[in-house]
Amino acid sequence: MKQHSKRYMLVLKTWGGQHKATASYDEYDTLEELKEGEKLAKALYKDTPKPIKSNDYWYYGRHNKMMSYTYPEGHYWWGYIMLDFEKQLILGTGGTSLYEDKSMESLRIKDDYFRGDDEIPEGYVWHNGEYEGWLQFRWGDGKNALDYVAPKKQKKEEDTEIGFDIETEGLDNPFDNYEAELIQTQFQDLIDKEKLEKIKERW
Repeated sequence: MKQHSKRYMLVLKTWGGQHKATASYDEYDTLEELKEGEKLAKALYKDTPKPIKSNDYWYYGRHNKMMSYTYPEGHYWWGYIMLDFEKQLILGTGGTSLYEDKSMESLRIKDDYFRGDDEIPEGYVWHNGEYEGWLQFRWGDGKNALDYVAPKKQKKEEDTEIGFDIETEGLDNPFDNYEAELIQTQFQDLIDKEKLEKIKERW
């Protein structure tokens, strides 16, 4: 991870259409200062007109979100990310996502800003699907790791005699009416048997 002189950062980007893309990386000492930076960003860009959605555009068989919009003059995208470098946390995002793939957005943010300089060789070329695997391994739940061992589920404390949860206060005991239900079931079976015999006699 690159060293930063301050703990917090607000990454703010603008892009799209005729607008010249911009990016700023403002660092702050305190969370209060970071929040003030966020308020300023919102105030600056809240009235910025967004690009206008047009007919869906397909490029080589794939849907391209950014090509599904027209960009009149003064219309563009903007978005920001708030980061805590000490705890390696994403504290918030706003505006339009800086990443087209929403499913991997949080993992991409962490990898882009928190990954250590010595974790991946400089200039390393990822094979197809390999980068997504790295994101899941490094920043996700790690279930794709070769040595992953699923944590043991905590068993509920059980009554060893009857095998039901101990926490049954206020609940019906399944054995309270067992004998009565058994007699009723046997009686119903006899009735059903008699009905079946009568039906047979009729035919």
